[in-house]
Parts: sequence; C-alpha cells; structure tokens
Amino acid sequence: MHRIDTSTAQKDKFGAGKNGFTGGNPQTGELPTALNAEFFDSVQEEIASIIEAAGITLSSASNNQLLAAVKGLVGPGRLLNVQVFYNSGTYTATPGTKKVIVEMVGGGGGSAGSRAAGSGQVAIGGAGGAGSYAKGSFTQNFNGVQVTVGTKGAGGTVSGPYASDGGTSSFGSLISAAGGAAGQPAGPTSSFPFSTVAAVVSGGANGANIIGTPGQGASASIVVNASVVIESPGGSSQFGAGGFITAFNAKGVNGSGYGSGGGPSKVNSGSAAVAGGDGSQGLVIVWEYA
Repeated sequence: MHRIDTSTAQKDKFGAGKNGFTGGNPQTGELPTALNAEFFDSVQEEIASIIEAAGITLSSASNNQLLAAVKGLVGPGRLLNVQVFYNSGTYTATPGTKKVIVEMVGGGGGSAGSRAAGSGQVAIGGAGGAGSYAKGSFTQNFNGVQVTVGTKGAGGTVSGPYASDGGTSSFGSLISAAGGAAGQPAGPTSSFPFSTVAAVVSGGANGANIIGTPGQGASASIVVNASVVIESPGGSSQFGAGGFITAFNAKGVNGSGYGSGGGPSKVNSGSAAVAGGDGSQGLVIVWEYA
C-alpha cells in the first residue's frame, strides 16, 4: 500500500513524506485531493488480501468480512509465546494469555558407584531411571505460580556407592512429574550370577485434562561370570538419553538432555571403586495461548 501521492495531496500532513487528504478551500482556490485508480486499487487489495488469507471468500453482501478475518487470524486460541524453565522460578503469564499447556519431566536418577573388587570378584552399579513425564491444560489459576525444576540425581561416589533420586518437577499445585529412581549397587562378590534391581517411577499427574507417564526404568544389570556383565544404559526421557554403558573400571556416564538417568558402572578383579553417573535435571515448558 502507499499514501496518496496525486498532485493535489496535502504534502507531509503526517510528517515528512507522509501525505494526506484535504477537502480544498474555495476561497483560496485550493483544490480537494484528487484520487486515482492506483490508490483505490491499493486500498482494495490490502483489505482483500487479509480477508482471503483467513480463508474467507469475498462477498459484496457482507460488510463484516475484514473483522471476521482479523479475529480468525489473530483471535482467541493462537499461540502467544513459549516459556521454558531450566531453573526453578515464578511463572508470569504473557499479557493476553487465556490458557496454558504445561509439559514437564522430573530429574533423572543417578547411577550407583561400584565398590572395589578383590581377586576374582565383580561389583556393579545399577543405572538410574528417567524422570516421569506429565502434560496438562489449564485455563485459570496459573499466573504467578511457583515453577520447580527437578534436580538431577547424583551418581554414587568412590567413597559411597549409593546414588540419589532425581527431584520432582512441578507447576504450582496444578501438575507434577516425579524424578527418576537411583540405581542400586551390588557386590563385590565371586558368587555368580547376581544382579541389581530395576526401578520405575510412577508418572505424576493431578486434576483434569492431564496425562502422566512413568519414567523409563533402567533394566537390571546382570553379572553372568567374572568377565561377562549384561547391562542397560540409564533410563531415557522424552527430552534426553540415558548415560551409556562403559567398560570395566570406568566411571558411569552422566545422562544427557533433561530427565535422563545416569549410566551403569562395573569393576572387576582387583580393581578400585569407581563412581556412578549423574542423572540430568528436569525441565518445565509452558505453552501460552490467547
């Protein structure tokens, strides 16, 4: 579109280069602003393009199509913004937000460390489980709520093999997702086979219009004999992959992304203790709609 630029336009009426219209002045001989086809075509097409972009067929029998088009293009229900919380804090809604969809994952559990093993012995540290996932839709009481991002579960250490669970993520009291369970140590022993126990955390969900799924548990690590260990990686979440499997006598690998479990560890004959891997922290995402 362009501003009127015929010879009788009022120059710079709205500022430099911004012409306008005048009704003329018969007493001074000033002519009213003349209109041309180019200007009318510009106005027509600017308006028509908005109506057609909204999927509405132009009709001479209707005088409210532009309003309907604007409401359809920028009216209720459109996505306004997405706020991602990597750390705990207070949620402040973007102006105009009428509904939020919140999805989250709890922190991943740490994997256990492996104790030192004597001659002919094997020790293992089980992988950590992933945090549970939850998603819900809310139309009221959401502005200003406290957002908690679940902390990562710490892996077991050389001095103490026991790991910690991942923390719970939550959006006020409206919805929550529990953290993943810590992996457990087993051994050292020369009695085979033996194993660690897998852990699965229930999905967190409260209220209506909410879904919740359990975090992926890490399958049990099984020691077949002094040289063969069957393991699984840390539990993977919707937002990250669990720590992978390492060789004997290596620290467990940390979970990646968000909400995943630490990877397993193992020690064989005559080797020192090793630490487990950390899980990864949780995540909260808020989708804001008009």
